[in-house]
Amino acid sequence: MTSQQPPEAWRPSELVGLNVKRLREQRGWSQQKLVDRLNEVLTDTPPWAIELYEARERDPNRPKDSRERRPRDPESQSEPSTWTQSKIARLENRKLQKVRIEEAIELALALDVSPLFLMAAGEDESGAPLRIRLSPSKYARPRDLRAWIRGGRPMLSRGDYRTDAEAMAGIHFYAIESQSGEDRVSSELQKDAEAGEELRRKWRPLKDMLEEADDAE
Repeated sequence: MTSQQPPEAWRPSELVGLNVKRLREQRGWSQQKLVDRLNEVLTDTPPWAIELYEARERDPNRPKDSRERRPRDPESQSEPSTWTQSKIARLENRKLQKVRIEEAIELALALDVSPLFLMAAGEDESGAPLRIRLSPSKYARPRDLRAWIRGGRPMLSRGDYRTDAEAMAGIHFYAIESQSGEDRVSSELQKDAEAGEELRRKWRPLKDMLEEADDAE
């Protein structure tokens, strides 16, 4: 009897490419249209604003548009976008090995979508959630990846973060195997002690009330 092979795993960059293609096609954009949109949002003087200015220069009777911008000195222009149609194609075809966090945010801006769902959403053709390869030994589903990015649930241990401070400090990451057994036991004992103190604090008013009732009798 042959064992069933696990579903195909996607790298985070491939997941970004999958969602870029899905969102781009939903908007009816070509790959070049997306590049144009990226160039527009990543510059302080978008091309269309310069075109409005130049159109009024050619036609003095044309009313001034508040969105128009005068072309700036090339030396003072912001750096051009690194996005090209071929780069978008490589991203969507799973041929771009890595996507920098700056690039993911740029794509989210251009597509007007949350970076969370650009980086951590995806289903296969049957509607089943994709399997994401975070490391050679760690895989996750999109829902779990979103919870991790949001700071709601750790990836390497059980239980949710109780506060933003815990998420920032990585309080639950004591469960990883790279820590010594002594460290893990110490952390768990500390967590149990904190939970016990919290329980005592909540029940203290009731305890005091019962003691007062006993005294009254």
